[in-house]
Amino acid sequence: MDADLLANIQSEVEAGWCDEADCLKTIKDVFERTQVLIDPHTAVAKKVADEYTAKYGDERPLLISATAHFSKFPDAMLDAFDIPYEADDDFTSMLDKLMDLKPKNMLHQDVQRLATLPVLHDRTCAADPDVIIKEIKTFLADFASSRH
Repeated sequence: MDADLLANIQSEVEAGWCDEADCLKTIKDVFERTQVLIDPHTAVAKKVADEYTAKYGDERPLLISATAHFSKFPDAMLDAFDIPYEADDDFTSMLDKLMDLKPKNMLHQDVQRLATLPVLHDRTCAADPDVIIKEIKTFLADFASSRH
């Protein structure tokens, strides 16, 4: 992009970030003040918004749109509260530990139901493009043959 466009964007747009420690600290801080669990993405936005307000002393309201749910990140959530868990703990047991905090925002009923549903997909593969492509092709072939 040309220099004028870049300067225009930089005059109108502010960006920020935070590291994992600040993200987890923000999750815990918000919970301690409100008893509401926020997901890591929302925690990053909250941390950046707080820094923006502190930097500019701006009293204008800021809107943070949470696009994820804390239940998608049970290990990070448990880390935020220093709640021990094992690497092989299943999703449900990790969420049970998190729910012991008694948050105001409980799990959605469909997330709670997950523990009672059968496992449909249990295959994993290496994080290698060739392996992933092969696995997708195998999945699609198996799916296509099961439809006939």
